[in-house]
Amino acid sequence: MFDKINLKQVVVVFALPILIFIVDLILRWDFFSVAESDSILLFSFSFFYELIFYTTIFFLISKSKRYKFILILIFSTFLILFQIIVYEHYNYFGVTLNNYSLNFFLKHPLEAFSLTASSINLIHILIFFGVILFYFFLINKSVRILEILSKKFIKIVLFSFFLLTAVFQNNVRFSSASYSFTPSNLFSIVYVIRENLFDENFLVHRGYVKRKFEIKDKIISEPKYNFLIILSESVRKNNYSAYNYNRKTTPFLDELIKNNSVILFKNHFSNSVSTQYSNPILLSGNFTLERLNHPFIYDYLKKWLQINTFFFSPQAMKTTTFDQLYNSTLDNFVFQEMTNLNRSNDLGVDDKEFLEINLPNLINKQNKYFGIYQFNNTHFPYNISKYSKKIFEDKTSKLIDKYDDAILEQDNLIRKIFNQLESNNLLDSTIILFTSDHGEAFGERGRSGHLQTLYNEEVAVPMWIYLPKDFNEIIKQNLFAYSNSNTSHLDILPTILDFYGLLDSAKLNYLPIGNSLLQPINHNRKIPLIGFDMLETEGFVQDSLKFLFTKTDNKTKYEVYNFKTDAQEKINLWNSFSKKEKSEFINSLNLIRSKRLSYKISP
Repeated sequence: MFDKINLKQVVVVFALPILIFIVDLILRWDFFSVAESDSILLFSFSFFYELIFYTTIFFLISKSKRYKFILILIFSTFLILFQIIVYEHYNYFGVTLNNYSLNFFLKHPLEAFSLTASSINLIHILIFFGVILFYFFLINKSVRILEILSKKFIKIVLFSFFLLTAVFQNNVRFSSASYSFTPSNLFSIVYVIRENLFDENFLVHRGYVKRKFEIKDKIISEPKYNFLIILSESVRKNNYSAYNYNRKTTPFLDELIKNNSVILFKNHFSNSVSTQYSNPILLSGNFTLERLNHPFIYDYLKKWLQINTFFFSPQAMKTTTFDQLYNSTLDNFVFQEMTNLNRSNDLGVDDKEFLEINLPNLINKQNKYFGIYQFNNTHFPYNISKYSKKIFEDKTSKLIDKYDDAILEQDNLIRKIFNQLESNNLLDSTIILFTSDHGEAFGERGRSGHLQTLYNEEVAVPMWIYLPKDFNEIIKQNLFAYSNSNTSHLDILPTILDFYGLLDSAKLNYLPIGNSLLQPINHNRKIPLIGFDMLETEGFVQDSLKFLFTKTDNKTKYEVYNFKTDAQEKINLWNSFSKKEKSEFINSLNLIRSKRLSYKISP
């Protein structure tokens, strides 16, 4: 195969792709230093694509008779420009190119150009031309060597190129950050072209970027209370004994309810069935799927209060780029990759082990705090800790047994959090809000898991609020009164701001469309729902009705359920409505959609 070139010449041909691969490893070391073994494997596999891709390009240039010099110069210049853009993008956004950022560049080219141009100086220009000359030298030598390649070598290179291209273009979108420079960025561009020119949808794989924003000044005040959000994972209210489930899955919560220590919200909804959408909606108060430069609740509180902020999560953040989503003004951010714990599922580490390590860090007697504590074990495959006992057995569904055990374990861990706060005299100065990102299906409509529908098994989630004993009794009674209303994640940001007396619309970057739960609630309001992962479906909840619109393979389906009289949502009432009433449902959804789409991607 190498009858016309020696090993030294092969090294020269491979020098540039090897260099590109090594530079990418160094510049993105913060990602790979905490990456799981599967990400390292994908990155290592990318090395072969780097070799084959550039060898193929050099070979094609070598076949040019008249424009070889110009083609080498153009490719050298393009390559270094592309690397500058990619790594400036990585430095600014915290991730490699993805559908979000590339679409931003397409829609806002001047703003995108300014992100790169603003940091360029004379030294950068000199380095730029120096690297172009270096690249030109390497590529020119490689091209001259490849001019004498044997036909057998050419066939192997070209076959490998087409084979690896087919493999990578089908897989890079699932975890683009795990691949090396060329496949990661090249196929991200391909996806955007396919999305914009051929109406293909890769929304689910767009990834997160750093949020950059400014918050208006306000007189800084000292808060009276701490605030802790306990954020569960994939928990539906149907499996809570607190919501009349036939198994005792939440004994601690049941005790709190019996003692009137918490306010249980009877009809709380997640606005989406995917963590990548539901959590940003919850934290920002904005009903949008766009990756906005919007503040989260703790960003406002950090700006306007003398308060410490934290986020503890046993879930993987770095390898999924979720760290870019959450980390902005947090004083303390701890997640799976920062521990030495082994993964317990595809999301992260064991809840019990993680809590044992981080429970002491939840306590801060010196300053008031706002914090988020996230759970993990209730995500599929619902593995409980090796230190917990299995309680439930039902021959009809082993998965539900495991799920219920995970919920019970979580309830016990929440008891530990309460006990820790109480033992440190902090429970009576801490407001605690519990909810879940979304629910979970167990074959109700032939579907399991989430991401697929907006039926109650996937969107109806538990929510409760614990208030300190000396909390304003009138507000407490109002909360009890409003707890029978329909509520959603969109209500959480305005509620927390209202708790601190900060619900000032003139100071907020985006006006929340939710309702503070400290204020009267319009029972006729519409709570928006959306699922754009595995199915294009959207709708809203209004009073006792849920309206759903689903589009599959260019076929549309309309559904209306009375979820209070038809808890299983089996009786579609759509055809019982008049033509005028149907139009009102559709017009209401169109209005919700137009508001959602009015949020713009910001630089």
